[in-house]
Amino acid sequence: MMRRGLTLLRSTRFANFLPLDQHIELHKLTGYTIVFFATMLFVVWYVLLILHGPNFGYWFVLPGLVYILERVLVITKPGSFHFQPGDYVYQSDSLEHVQHQLNINSHMSSVSGTAIL
Repeated sequence: MMRRGLTLLRSTRFANFLPLDQHIELHKLTGYTIVFFATMLFVVWYVLLILHGPNFGYWFVLPGLVYILERVLVITKPGSFHFQPGDYVYQSDSLEHVQHQLNINSHMSSVSGTAIL
């Protein structure tokens, strides 16, 4: 019913004076703001969960350590190793004696000399 009512109002002269469609832009702006603050304040969120939830710490330890290791570990390339994005690296698997083909899809940092595979 509301949709039909809004459609009827949009077809009249009152549509020029009533802000019928501004709510769409408001909801988009509000959604972007919520997502921005949710992603920027996730550390504060986890600290509050650890402090207030007695069992949450047990579930947070392993994913938290994986996240920290992912942020800290950086693969550095040897000096003789030259590559371009799109090249392949073969990684040997000692258990099955199989080589896995990995695509180098990240760019080389010219400042720090590091790459992430």
